[in-house]
Amino acid sequence: SAAAAAAPLPSAATASTPIPAVKARRPPRPDDPCYLELRVRLVFGQKPLPATVQSYWFALDPDHLDGIFAFLWEYCSLEVDDDWAIVSPTENFFQLEEKTFHPHEPQLLEPSNLLTSASVREIAANLPRLKQTNDWKLVFSSSKHGFSLSTLYRLMSQHDAPSVMVLQDDKDHTFGCFCTAPWHVSDKFYGSGECFLFKLVPTFKVYRWSGKNQYFQKGDKDSIMIGGGRGNAGLWLDDMFDLGASYSCQTFDNDPLADNIDFHVKEIEVWGLCVDY
Repeated sequence: SAAAAAAPLPSAATASTPIPAVKARRPPRPDDPCYLELRVRLVFGQKPLPATVQSYWFALDPDHLDGIFAFLWEYCSLEVDDDWAIVSPTENFFQLEEKTFHPHEPQLLEPSNLLTSASVREIAANLPRLKQTNDWKLVFSSSKHGFSLSTLYRLMSQHDAPSVMVLQDDKDHTFGCFCTAPWHVSDKFYGSGECFLFKLVPTFKVYRWSGKNQYFQKGDKDSIMIGGGRGNAGLWLDDMFDLGASYSCQTFDNDPLADNIDFHVKEIEVWGLCVDY
């Protein structure tokens, strides 16, 4: 708010807990900024998730370093290592920046019949930011577990995390969806606006939530569907993973994903995103 923005920054003298000394190195020229890197991570309980660490760089006026750090120390949960420092461009800043923005690439923890390293990178780049570096664990595969929706439900009950479903039709087109909720039977739709549909082969294309409705995921005993509206599902599969259909739907404003609106499933895989609690 404007009032909060106008409030004075706390100082070392007014902070409720002692503030470590700022080992700021002043830039060689008075007009040069200093650079502060904040590493933000998602924490469940007391143990951090390594894959959720994100780095953010800020250019700071050297005259305001002490006040800014005091503010962060007072109102945020900061962890300061003994060797931390605010750096100037003369201290390999661009080398640090290049290193910062090359995160861990997600890995398939088992071989896939449908995905390559390149296709995993394409899909992962469109996942929510905190999920983009998570490794992928094979939860269900028709070549390994058979063509059965009930088996998928059983296996997904052991994986309480988002997942990527990839399937190939009888024309060798590959496509699928990212789903934020584990698949289960429900009389209501579930999931969130982070769900999306995608085409993978022959060309890659993502269809995100349009905002027109919230028909993200629906699991029945005899079928599953992703997206809907006016009777058209973005992706629908029967309980034997034999017959499928893909229409243009309001939820994602997508084109049909398969070569034909109605298709036969040739193979299907469901990959769970690994979360290290």
